[in-house]
Amino acid sequence: MELDRVATLLNRLSDKTKEKEIKWEKETNNSYATTLGKFKLSIIQDASSYDYEADPDYFLSITNGKNLISSEWIDSFSDEELKEIMPSSFKVMEALYREARRQANDVEGIVENLIKSIDGML
Repeated sequence: MELDRVATLLNRLSDKTKEKEIKWEKETNNSYATTLGKFKLSIIQDASSYDYEADPDYFLSITNGKNLISSEWIDSFSDEELKEIMPSSFKVMEALYREARRQANDVEGIVENLIKSIDGML
């Protein structure tokens, strides 16, 4: 398989996520998932590789199925694997992970509620 097609998928996924056209849900403490057609895509931060001196690794995983119980793993791609053809792969995957996490946790709504609470104190 040509990794340039995976890079195209990653860029489009990132763009549509920023435009809030793709919705993400929390899977685990370090992964978020969305369903497109019959496939589930997960953006994963590899916590085992993370330490204070090194950047974490990010993976885009594709499974066939909408839930964890009946999902069949198809493939996954890491930022390291993509960096030769996509030098920005780490930054794109890191930004996608952060946006997916913020969306899944409704950070925007939480911040708005906090602002309203503070405004109510004044």
